[in-house]
Amino acid sequence: MDGTSVSSQELYARLGTAAAPVLVDVRRAEAFGADDAVIIGAMHRPPESVSDWRADLPKNREVVVYCVHGHEVSQGVAKILQNAGIKAAYLEGGIAGWKERQLPTRRKRDASENKWVTREHPKIDRIACPCAEIGSTLASTESRSPNWSAVPERRKR
Repeated sequence: MDGTSVSSQELYARLGTAAAPVLVDVRRAEAFGADDAVIIGAMHRPPESVSDWRADLPKNREVVVYCVHGHEVSQGVAKILQNAGIKAAYLEGGIAGWKERQLPTRRKRDASENKWVTREHPKIDRIACPCAEIGSTLASTESRSPNWSAVPERRKR
């Protein structure tokens, strides 16, 4: 990474390693909504409010931002982050270039995936959920407004 841009191949080689950067999808709402894919490990943040969320990024890790084609949006966000003291770069070619090289993406999560299933009478005080971070407790995830489903216990025959 040269401090301003990173190629798709270079980023792909670093994902899943200790040297992996924080990956931020900064596509505008229209572009983000029109596509059902994100690069694996990326979090979406609106480019218009970078000043609101940049403080949440780690200062001791590199950050790579991407938009649709790697032009104005991601380059502008990378510059703002760099000016804030964050080592940031933009993805050359954006997600379009990433897909063109047939690198892996994942389907975006939607509200229908925010469903939790538990027993009718849980015997533990923490409930595992695929949509929560590891170790999250029920109290810390209540703000996500999950859709709960209770599954009756099977009786021994």
